[in-house]
Amino acid sequence: MSQLLNEKADVVISAVPIAALSDLLMERFYRGVQRILREGGCCIQLQLSLLSYPKLKKLFRTVDIGFTMMNTAPMFIYRCKP
Repeated sequence: MSQLLNEKADVVISAVPIAALSDLLMERFYRGVQRILREGGCCIQLQLSLLSYPKLKKLFRTVDIGFTMMNTAPMFIYRCKP
Protein backbone atom coordinates (compact mmCIF):
# COMPACT_ATOMS: atom_id res chain seq x y z
CA MET A 1 0.00 0.00 0.00
CA SER A 2 2.75 2.43 0.88
CA GLN A 3 4.16 2.00 -2.63
CA LEU A 4 0.89 3.27 -4.14
CA LEU A 5 0.40 6.34 -1.96
CA ASN A 6 2.48 9.50 -2.00
CA GLU A 7 1.19 10.65 1.38
CA LYS A 8 -0.41 9.35 4.56
CA ALA A 9 -4.11 8.47 4.66
CA ASP A 10 -6.71 9.71 7.15
CA VAL A 11 -8.86 6.61 6.62
CA VAL A 12 -8.43 3.18 5.04
CA ILE A 13 -11.65 1.38 4.12
CA SER A 14 -11.37 -2.36 3.62
CA ALA A 15 -13.80 -5.12 2.71
CA VAL A 16 -11.07 -7.78 2.54
CA PRO A 17 -12.55 -11.00 4.00
CA ILE A 18 -10.07 -11.08 6.88
CA ALA A 19 -11.75 -14.04 8.61
CA ALA A 20 -10.44 -16.17 5.72
CA LEU A 21 -6.83 -14.93 6.10
CA SER A 22 -4.19 -16.74 8.07
CA ASP A 23 -2.99 -14.98 11.22
CA LEU A 24 0.29 -14.12 9.46
CA LEU A 25 -1.39 -12.60 6.39
CA MET A 26 -3.84 -10.67 8.53
CA GLU A 27 -1.03 -9.24 10.65
CA ARG A 28 0.99 -8.27 7.55
CA PHE A 29 -2.07 -6.61 6.00
CA TYR A 30 -2.81 -4.49 9.06
CA ARG A 31 0.82 -3.57 9.69
CA GLY A 32 0.76 -2.18 6.14
CA VAL A 33 -2.45 -0.30 6.92
CA GLN A 34 -0.92 1.16 10.08
CA ARG A 35 2.18 2.33 8.17
CA ILE A 36 0.09 4.44 5.80
CA LEU A 37 -2.29 5.92 8.36
CA ARG A 38 -1.72 9.49 9.43
CA GLU A 39 -1.57 10.09 13.19
CA GLY A 40 -5.17 10.01 14.42
CA GLY A 41 -6.29 8.07 11.34
CA CYS A 42 -8.41 4.94 11.39
CA CYS A 43 -9.16 1.80 9.45
CA ILE A 44 -12.76 0.94 8.65
CA GLN A 45 -13.13 -2.82 8.14
CA LEU A 46 -16.39 -4.26 6.81
CA GLN A 47 -17.18 -7.85 7.81
CA LEU A 48 -20.13 -10.22 7.88
CA SER A 49 -19.32 -11.62 11.32
CA LEU A 50 -17.69 -10.85 14.66
CA LEU A 51 -15.12 -13.64 14.30
CA SER A 52 -12.23 -11.25 13.62
CA TYR A 53 -12.79 -8.97 16.62
CA PRO A 54 -10.29 -10.72 18.97
CA LYS A 55 -7.58 -10.65 16.30
CA LEU A 56 -8.18 -6.97 15.53
CA LYS A 57 -8.00 -6.12 19.25
CA LYS A 58 -4.48 -7.59 19.29
CA LEU A 59 -3.40 -5.41 16.36
CA PHE A 60 -5.09 -2.09 17.19
CA ARG A 61 -5.29 -0.01 20.38
CA THR A 62 -8.99 0.74 19.84
CA VAL A 63 -11.61 -1.31 17.99
CA ASP A 64 -15.21 -0.08 17.98
CA ILE A 65 -17.97 -2.10 16.31
CA GLY A 66 -20.99 -0.79 14.48
CA PHE A 67 -23.72 -2.67 12.64
CA THR A 68 -25.88 -1.97 9.62
CA MET A 69 -28.95 -3.68 8.23
CA MET A 70 -28.66 -1.53 5.08
CA ASN A 71 -26.61 -4.24 3.36
CA THR A 72 -28.10 -7.32 1.64
CA ALA A 73 -26.44 -9.38 4.37
CA PRO A 74 -26.25 -7.44 7.67
CA MET A 75 -22.74 -6.10 8.10
CA PHE A 76 -20.44 -5.34 11.02
CA ILE A 77 -18.36 -2.19 10.72
CA TYR A 78 -15.10 -2.22 12.67
CA ARG A 79 -13.46 1.16 13.37
CA CYS A 80 -9.83 0.47 14.28
CA LYS A 81 -7.29 2.99 15.56
CA PRO A 82 -3.59 2.26 16.10
